[in-house]
Amino acid sequence: MPDSSDTLRASIFAAFAARPRPAADAILRPEAGREGDELRLLLAEESPETLSTKEVRAKIEGRLWMLGAECFRYFLPGLLLAALDPPGRPGPFAEELVDALTEPSRQDIEDMLDRIGRAPAQARLDEDVAESLQRQLLTWFDSGAPEAVFRDRFDDITQREGAAILSFLDRLRAENDSDFLEESLDRAESRFWSRFRRLQ
Repeated sequence: MPDSSDTLRASIFAAFAARPRPAADAILRPEAGREGDELRLLLAEESPETLSTKEVRAKIEGRLWMLGAECFRYFLPGLLLAALDPPGRPGPFAEELVDALTEPSRQDIEDMLDRIGRAPAQARLDEDVAESLQRQLLTWFDSGAPEAVFRDRFDDITQREGAAILSFLDRLRAENDSDFLEESLDRAESRFWSRFRRLQ
């Protein structure tokens, strides 16, 4: 009898099975530029089933923002499973992926800037640098770019795919012992993914 990890893996891959491979020019967002050349070559050769946790950590972690919407959805099964590997020890990639699955809010940026402002004096940014960072981040958010990326990736997500993502969030929550990640999981679910709860 398959264990729960095998069952989750099978259900995630089955949920996204109809997603087509992205065209070569849709693998990465234009903003990735030449910096994304190595990642583009990797993803042109891989599939969600063959993408290894090692490759995700070495080549995709920290670069998730580069993935175009079609590519993000196509590889999402492999990314979800990599974030759960090894079981019981969510790492930096899990946090990055949960962030990508969270509908953006201006309040998140304001909260982050508030935390920066409350850092110990020796770790605090210079006042001019802090003000410049605040202007840049809030201007970037108010431009609509973060919301546009999220909508581009998830507005056409199917009911079955949404339920699979919610199952991933549930598994990550069950294996997590970090208060910070717990808050992130709650935000991701309450802002967008809770609508798929009835399908589980």
